[in-house]
Amino acid sequence: MSDKEQNKKRVSNFFTNENPEKATNPSGDYGIIPNAIEPTHINDGLTERGAGLGKLGSSMPSPLARLFLFSAALREVNDLEGREPGEGHIGKPNDENKLEPTPYHDLVGEMLDMLEFVFKYGDEPDFHVQRWDLGIECEALDNSKVAAHHQLASALRSAFEFGVLKGQTIYLFKWKDDVIGGTSPISLVYTSANLRSVLKNMRFTGDAGNILFSDEALPLHKRDKAFREYLYRLRYTDLPGVGDGTPLSQLSRYVQDSAANYDPALNATVVSNPSDYKGVRNLQSQGSNVKVSGVQLRVSDHTVVIDPTTSDYILKPSAKYYQHGESDTKVPMILTKHGDDGLIYAAGRKWNTNSDKIDKVLPKDIYDRHLPGFGQQVKYPYLTVSDFFEDKVIEVSYEVNKEKFFTGCEKQLSFLLPLKKIFFDYFNVSDLYDEDGKYSKMLVVEYDEDRSKLTVKLNLPLVNGHSICLHKTYDTSECSEEKLDCYDGARTFDFAVFPFYRLEPDTSHNVYNVMLGKTIDGVTMKFFEPTSTPKGTSAEVPVVGKHRTFKGKNSQLATDHIRVNGAFSYAELTISEGSEVSALILPIFKKVNSNPAVATQEFLFSIDFGTTNTHVSYVMSKQGMPFGHNQVKSFNYAEDDTQMVMFNNKEGAREFGAFATALKRELVPSTFGETIKFPMRTATYQVSGTPNGLEMFFNTNIGFNYGEDISRSSDYKTNIKWDRFDGNANERMSTYFAQMLWMMKNKSVLNDGSDSFKLVVTYPISMRPNDLNNFKNAWNNAIREVQCVVDIRYRTESVAPYYSYLAGLAYGEPYANMDIGGGTTDILYVNPFSGEANVFSAFFAANDLWNDGIDRVNRALKANGFVKYYNAVQGKMLGDKRADFEAVLNTASSSADIISYLFANDNWSRLSNTLQRSPKMMQLPVIHFSALAFYMAYALHMAELDVPRNLSFTGMGSKYIKLLSSAESDISRLVNAIFHYAGKADVLDNSKLQNASVNVSFAPNPKEVTAMGALISLNYDKPINPSEDIYFGYEEEDPEKTMRYQNITADVQDSVVRLFRKFTSMFQSEEVLDVLSDFGYSVDEDVTGKLSQYAVQSLRQMKDSSSEGQKATDKLKEPMFFWPLKNSLYIIGKELSDGAIIEIGGNKKD
Repeated sequence: MSDKEQNKKRVSNFFTNENPEKATNPSGDYGIIPNAIEPTHINDGLTERGAGLGKLGSSMPSPLARLFLFSAALREVNDLEGREPGEGHIGKPNDENKLEPTPYHDLVGEMLDMLEFVFKYGDEPDFHVQRWDLGIECEALDNSKVAAHHQLASALRSAFEFGVLKGQTIYLFKWKDDVIGGTSPISLVYTSANLRSVLKNMRFTGDAGNILFSDEALPLHKRDKAFREYLYRLRYTDLPGVGDGTPLSQLSRYVQDSAANYDPALNATVVSNPSDYKGVRNLQSQGSNVKVSGVQLRVSDHTVVIDPTTSDYILKPSAKYYQHGESDTKVPMILTKHGDDGLIYAAGRKWNTNSDKIDKVLPKDIYDRHLPGFGQQVKYPYLTVSDFFEDKVIEVSYEVNKEKFFTGCEKQLSFLLPLKKIFFDYFNVSDLYDEDGKYSKMLVVEYDEDRSKLTVKLNLPLVNGHSICLHKTYDTSECSEEKLDCYDGARTFDFAVFPFYRLEPDTSHNVYNVMLGKTIDGVTMKFFEPTSTPKGTSAEVPVVGKHRTFKGKNSQLATDHIRVNGAFSYAELTISEGSEVSALILPIFKKVNSNPAVATQEFLFSIDFGTTNTHVSYVMSKQGMPFGHNQVKSFNYAEDDTQMVMFNNKEGAREFGAFATALKRELVPSTFGETIKFPMRTATYQVSGTPNGLEMFFNTNIGFNYGEDISRSSDYKTNIKWDRFDGNANERMSTYFAQMLWMMKNKSVLNDGSDSFKLVVTYPISMRPNDLNNFKNAWNNAIREVQCVVDIRYRTESVAPYYSYLAGLAYGEPYANMDIGGGTTDILYVNPFSGEANVFSAFFAANDLWNDGIDRVNRALKANGFVKYYNAVQGKMLGDKRADFEAVLNTASSSADIISYLFANDNWSRLSNTLQRSPKMMQLPVIHFSALAFYMAYALHMAELDVPRNLSFTGMGSKYIKLLSSAESDISRLVNAIFHYAGKADVLDNSKLQNASVNVSFAPNPKEVTAMGALISLNYDKPINPSEDIYFGYEEEDPEKTMRYQNITADVQDSVVRLFRKFTSMFQSEEVLDVLSDFGYSVDEDVTGKLSQYAVQSLRQMKDSSSEGQKATDKLKEPMFFWPLKNSLYIIGKELSDGAIIEIGGNKKD
């Protein structure tokens, strides 16, 4: 082998930039060429330390010489360690025999700094790895106009064509936009010569506290444990062996010596399982792994793992979504300004108040938040004080009903709960209070009235048995920016919830009506129910809301009614005045059973829906068990099963009296059965004017407050059962029934029943088919509107009372009951011995005595003689009640309403006494009652029935009978006298009537009897089914003939009048005169004359009225006997009143 060949084998590469045309080097080429420099000689004369290291390699004859410099330094340090194990990595003995780092140690230290920098900061957003592309870079140099760039391109191509760089990929490391180093196939990494100038204003440290890229030559074994462990593992998994002669073998030897000579304990751990990398991930560039000569570079994985094993600040929710492993959503942390010294925050450390600062402005989405103290590295959801508490607290003009609405405070408060609804993404209302309404300690509100400070504390459970307290204090002084003042009655609000319970476990039948009253604009309410959806968010419950009362001249109160169609656990009340201020409303609902199968009580209801008055009864019994009279009760509810709850605590209502008044009118009473009770006036309260359709609570409702309020409001509607001229009549009935059904449902579920119950509905047998069909449709519509299951049974009003009296009847005795209502009278006849059962019905009842006749114009005048008489005789003697009476005169829709009001308040109105003082006016009740008794005799005669042994009177309309006499024996005498007269040969010629001996009894509660009997009838599998007989009341009537409107001829009308005049002649009958005389009353001949005189005209008016809307072929469903009397009573009453006023000494008025 020649010397040249031996030299070529011995030497490595050499860089020259000589132009061969001007100077010839031994190879005759330029660039990086073989047969150049021996790399081992690169160490000769290396004396620079510190900042001077940046110059090393920059002046060497190669653009890539700096890469070789670190390999040479590693070899030198390795040689020192080989000679002096345990010392060589630290330094070389100086003249004083102390170990002192050499420039080679500095180079190795700088290389390790770069490795540690990449390891620690490699996942920072400012750190970038860029692949250096030889072709692109050289092409750019070739295209340059600078000639030297062309030479550099050639040199670079040559450098990568052979030797250690051949086929290698180089990556550049950048901090922001500046290159600070890169990868090297010789030493794994290298640093840029300009590193220190680039990083001069920045400070980077290792996790052992060492400053990176400083003048300190820190060996590997003094660096962070995680970094050391990483390189030790890399030695076994990726780096080449120590003796294989490759360039990276010097780095491999250095790492091996460090582990064996300086770090044996850690080395032993690594050796046991070298590939068990922890807390690291592969370094990547544009999605591809960064490898150097097959060695995968790795970085510390700064992904902070937040779970119960690493952090004590994680919330421990109770919401269903987070239970039983159902959630894959990150559970947020709860962070406070000062943290908690006893808790681990994250990454194995506690909260540092100096570095862990919660941003003042946080992303609304908690999943976009970065953990304080970790820069932008760690994105993890967390919640803090501002997430749970509102910026302002709302103060109202009353104390909140803390027994029914959660306030968090043991004392009475006038502040709404400034809690945000995000709380219910993680917790339930049961975390705040139990089923009995007892407050827990999770949320505590304290009010210091002396300091005007309201403090809200939220104690939240965390993982690992810990808890944390969030708190906020509001300044509640006057004009405070932290309080919204709704204290003044001119700018406040209140609301009530109906009903006040929650059906469970099936919540689908929960429906509520919320009435909101306000004198401040911009008040809205939304209703929410927590769900099991991702992130545990609450669902907004669908509602339908409508304005009902608008602000006006006389009142600044406006009311809204909100139909909440579903269960809700809380509501959010918001006031918008420029900015929005919100608070949560937490009703403490009574939880009730929704499953009929497990109900322990069965509820049965009955309703006697009368023209003038209505009564509702109920029975609560064990399933399927019969029940007796003593179990039947009037519909009621008290505090323990209240159906409506106000937000204020009742005492506070006085501070907002306008709402209390509106509440009585537009909703339901909070309790029922004492002050307000059945039987009560059949009335609705509705918005003023003529609404386009009626909707329950939105514009109409049952007029519970009619008796108290009729003197102050003209918006009550009566005669809702029969008013054929009202276009909203059917809707009005339906809304009345729907509200009543809703209240029945409430009564049942609140008392161990369910929303499935039975209902008996009574109706008069005289209802025309079309009216009855409308009546039943109204009930069907009501059932659909109220979410409940109703087994509805229909009974005639005439049959029901029989079951109330059945227990007291002797077996086999014929029995009759006359049920006198406001618009109809039903007569039931039952003969248990013969099995006969008949019912007779008539459109003639109490309102024909007290109302305004047939003409609708007269109704508007309210000119009934009794009203006129009472006003003149007693009106000015009412003292402080005079104003109420005059208001009723103005607001009532009919005379019957006025009389009903006076009877309802007979204790101070003294209406009964006033009427009884006038024999003239008392002639009309005598005539009215006598007509009913005479017609009963006529019906018994036509049906060929035995005279009943017992006759009872029921219905609110029957109460006027006691004006004649309160003694049952007296009324018995009068009935028998009338029957005797009717039985005479020249009248009906009926011997049974002539021998009548009837015992009369008054029901102690005449209206209740019908509803009670309707319920009792459910005990019988086969209730009586009387034949519905109509006897029209005219001479020579054929009982078998069907009467149609076309059959009401002039002859028939004349025949009716003839029979009627036989009736009026009765008042000159000796027996009748004697009985009336004993009562102190009589019917004057001029009155009977007028009855006879007005009979024809009254009959014709009634014929026209009854025929309205009917076909000529339609059947007549009512007796014509009363037609001559219907309008005559009204006319005669007006005429008699003038004389009666003079008779009593009152002031006659026109």
